Amino acid sequence: MKRALAAVSALAISFSPMAYVTQAAANDRDFTIVNNTDDTIDGMWLSTRDSDTWYAISHFQTLAPGDSTEITFDQSGKCQVQLRIHLDDGTAHEWPAGFNLCKISKIRIYQDNQGNYQAEYE
Repeated sequence: MKRALAAVSALAISFSPMAYVTQAAANDRDFTIVNNTDDTIDGMWLSTRDSDTWYAISHFQTLAPGDSTEITFDQSGKCQVQLRIHLDDGTAHEWPAGFNLCKISKIRIYQDNQGNYQAEYE
């Protein structure tokens, strides 16, 4: 399984991630994203419910089926974030209900029996 590291910098007051490739100190919002779909994830964005802006995870490398990557934050910030992914087939999928990154460590993207994209976390 290929594992890559994407780091996200978030301002303590506002959610404004900026990714880079260096290792950051462990943060309670760090998580692993796992691609258990049949498609390659070629982009990922995070937002908060009170923001109208999606923040791209810069330097996010494509995530082939079966691969995972660590998303790390170098500063504290809001725990509840929304997730958007873009696939190499041109489609995008969002989870506007969001995830509490302060309580989870992994988000797994998969397709259900009808081919719908789902996300589960642990």
